Amino acid sequence: MARKHNDAISNQDLPDPSEQLRAMAPAVVEILSGVRNVSQLGGSVTEEIYQRIRERSAASAKARFQTGRTSSWPTVSVTRVHHEFTRPDLVQSVVLVDYEKRTRAVAIRLEGRNNRWLATAITVL
Repeated sequence: MARKHNDAISNQDLPDPSEQLRAMAPAVVEILSGVRNVSQLGGSVTEEIYQRIRERSAASAKARFQTGRTSSWPTVSVTRVHHEFTRPDLVQSVVLVDYEKRTRAVAIRLEGRNNRWLATAITVL
């Protein structure tokens, strides 16, 4: 059932998204690198996002297998988190991570659902 505008939850009902963003961005990079299991994102992303990341992770694993490359645990560090509330229950963010001698941007959209943040879009650039 769609929420009426006046029934929208406020961001005061939701936790600060910074810590979730700071943890989620490196986790996504590690999943795509093949060293973390996608199931660790379960419950914090929509089913559609979960399936997309799982498919990309499987494709990366297949490519690594075909080329004989192995996965080693990457050093991923968050260098900057920028987020803004476009609605009280919607956060648009960009998290910069250092990974393999380069900086990557991870764009994450969080929506407030059931008093918690749920990632509804993730793009690794």
